[in-house]
Amino acid sequence: MADPRKLTEEQKEKWKEKAYLQESQMKEMIQELASSWQEKPETIAEMFAFGSKMYRYSVRNTMLIYKQNPYATYVQSFKAWKDMGVSVKKGERGYKVYVPVQATILKINGKLIPLEQATKEQKIQYQAGELQSITEMRFRTGNVFDISQTTYPKEKYPELFKMGYESIYHGAIVIGLSAYAQQELGCSVITENFASISLRGQYDPTANAIRLNDRLEDTQKLSTLAHELGHAVLLHQIGDEKSEHQKELEADALGIMLESYFGIEPTDSRRRHLAKHYRAYEKEWEEVQHKDSFGQVIKNVFSIFREEIPIIAEFVEQQLSEKLVLKPVPIQEKKTLVETEREDIYTKIKQDIQILDYAAIHGMKLQRVGRYYTLQEHDSVRIDPDRNCFWRNSGIGVTTTGSVIDFATAFVHGEDLHAALSELSAMVGAERRFVSKERKEVQEKSQEQILLKDKLPERAKNMHRVYAYLTQTRCIDQDVVQDFVNQKMLYQDQRGNCVFVSYDETGNPVFANLRGTLTEKRFLGDLPGSDYQKGFYISNGSDKVIVTESVIDAMSIMSILKGQGKDYKQYDYLPLSGTDKHESLLTLLDKTPKKEVLLALDHDNAGVKRMQQIHDTLIEKYQMQDEQITYHVAEKKDWNEDLTGIVHKFQSLKKLPFLEKEILPEIKPCAIQNTEQYRENGFFAPKGMVRYRLVGLSEDGNIIPVETSIPKNLIVTDPKKVREAIPNMYEEVSYKTLLEMQKERITAIGSENQKTNITSNRKRESEIEKKQEVEETQAGIVQKFLIGDGTIDAQVKINKKEAQEAVWNKKGRVYVATGYQFDGSYTEYDLTEQEKEDLKNFIEENHIELDEQSELLVLKQEMELKTEKKEQNFLDLLQAQEREKEVPILNAEPELTIG
Repeated sequence: MADPRKLTEEQKEKWKEKAYLQESQMKEMIQELASSWQEKPETIAEMFAFGSKMYRYSVRNTMLIYKQNPYATYVQSFKAWKDMGVSVKKGERGYKVYVPVQATILKINGKLIPLEQATKEQKIQYQAGELQSITEMRFRTGNVFDISQTTYPKEKYPELFKMGYESIYHGAIVIGLSAYAQQELGCSVITENFASISLRGQYDPTANAIRLNDRLEDTQKLSTLAHELGHAVLLHQIGDEKSEHQKELEADALGIMLESYFGIEPTDSRRRHLAKHYRAYEKEWEEVQHKDSFGQVIKNVFSIFREEIPIIAEFVEQQLSEKLVLKPVPIQEKKTLVETEREDIYTKIKQDIQILDYAAIHGMKLQRVGRYYTLQEHDSVRIDPDRNCFWRNSGIGVTTTGSVIDFATAFVHGEDLHAALSELSAMVGAERRFVSKERKEVQEKSQEQILLKDKLPERAKNMHRVYAYLTQTRCIDQDVVQDFVNQKMLYQDQRGNCVFVSYDETGNPVFANLRGTLTEKRFLGDLPGSDYQKGFYISNGSDKVIVTESVIDAMSIMSILKGQGKDYKQYDYLPLSGTDKHESLLTLLDKTPKKEVLLALDHDNAGVKRMQQIHDTLIEKYQMQDEQITYHVAEKKDWNEDLTGIVHKFQSLKKLPFLEKEILPEIKPCAIQNTEQYRENGFFAPKGMVRYRLVGLSEDGNIIPVETSIPKNLIVTDPKKVREAIPNMYEEVSYKTLLEMQKERITAIGSENQKTNITSNRKRESEIEKKQEVEETQAGIVQKFLIGDGTIDAQVKINKKEAQEAVWNKKGRVYVATGYQFDGSYTEYDLTEQEKEDLKNFIEENHIELDEQSELLVLKQEMELKTEKKEQNFLDLLQAQEREKEVPILNAEPELTIG
């Protein structure tokens, strides 16, 4: 598609018309599919089966792909195929989908203009902070292509996806699903003798148990377990708000997705069962007895499936790993001596060498995923440390399992089994005895080493992208960049990546890494053959070394020092390529002791912990003094973020005092607290729900709320949302551990009497402050009333601060409350007579019905369906219209309103 900025006005109008037409057609496709379900609900099963292959996409995009090609199996964008070295066949048309776009919108003279369409002068004003802007997620139309539309070799299809497993593996899958249910959901799976052969299974919510008929064959058992597991995963309990029809509909949907994922087609009886409960639920929804439309039900099921399927797959693959590698072995009359000795070597290697240790030796970055580990370089890999095996998830249903021998062959020796065996045999000290031809090949391979100079990518003809990326995007000083180029420590490869290279004393490359230059696709990685003992050392012959996490951080510090008029070459630099490796610093100090080590890792938990560890190591191992080791912590995440922030505001680099010594930031403990553990005014659980928030310790040992990105008075019923909002420099501990830490802190402060005095004084001071606040702000605090999360809320302004609070009505007393009891900030504000009158008018004008049993002004369920949660004022509507005029390609994804 042509760049809209270079189009004529006439071309722009045609472009807008085409964009609007495309969007309209996509909406029609979604609506047509939804209408067909209402006519033939049995066909919904096909959509869920299809969704098990496309679950990474949103429900709307899955519906769009299904409508355009119900037989699609593996789809990607044109660019994704191209990055794999695969071409889309000539003449093939892509399937339309919605693509999320992070759009920056500038407010200029009352109009909203996308940043990409702004003039050069307007962009400079924006960078200087002179123009207001908003950043929001919008959607444009894009294309994806199925694997059948590409040149990807058919014989390699199983490397990307596999349509389930043969029936001989269904029993192992049942065992894996049962283990998942027990360990992740606390749900037992019991096989027993049912009184009736027609009853296949059931989920018992009171006991949180699944019972299966012992007469079922493996495939029948898998199908039944998938459906009943749907109830358990979706937490269907007796007495909850969902009707039985909604529960069965959700369990059918999730069960069909699970069956299809493992290769079982939905049966006719399953289709009829789903259609029956769909019709019943549709009738319930039309009578407004439930808050979720069928569209919302689909979204919920897809969301749960997307979250749980990686975990489920791990349990299943663990069971399949041994079964899949079993192959029929022809009967041999007698094994040769060489074959026997080779088997002995294989056994000893597998027993003595752990995959985790082997991966670490070769510089691979290990990350823990539940009970397993994965590789940062290959995130589809799962390593089981207990069984010392690994497998790969290369697509749906694909499982490639192996031992440390297979691991070495695949990830280190380029599929060369002899080279892998040679290395591993030497590691365990085993004697290698093969036939002469094999022995010679192994010896030749064992002498070969991975040389970094052979792995360096080919240079490009110019460095345009590298210069632009480093000087404009990363704001690195041009002289610093040129200095790296002159020292041959930086060049651009054929794909436009930055290639950073460091050398030893003889001029041989010893460490190199790549960094992508495209802002929309982050890419970073060390090249094979890099020596982590030596690291990326930038030597200026100094007795002081600055330690950073990345080369970009080191270049940023050089730029800051240069901008302050200092000679950045008075220091050596050592980027560690992450926080998990600092052996290069120890190697350096062993060879060349330094008078001063300046630690400048990232301002996050990992960086701070590593700086403390390095500090302790230097003192213990090298007897360095505290004054020789200094901390230099960026205000933001790292020094490049600080640098770009200052440059974009056109401010002086002297505002970044890098060389000032600092105290290492504290990593504070925090825990997720719920209303079953603690309740108070301001922290309650309406309608019997469990509410969650993040809490930490104050200086005097009190447990207080921690400020997060979640609004203070929002009712959060999912602990995952709280966990995702944990701020930087906080580390989660269990709530029990936090209570123990509280006791220790109180003990350290002093006696119980001292604690009581402190609390009493604080309470008296708080009461005086609250009384003053009430007197100063009591009158006219409510700005307006609006619909909140199932409640009537008031937009209030107190002490020049605005907040959205729920409205209470206790025995005729109408008020709003802010703050929390235990930190002394809880205050109740009675509504004035005028505000009560405004509230009454608001209720009448919006035809609101309230739950008379609640002291909160809670809406009845019918209102939750009819009323918007947030009011949309006139200005918001105008802004939305302006956005549609200015950015026709950036459309909001349509609501999925399927009754």
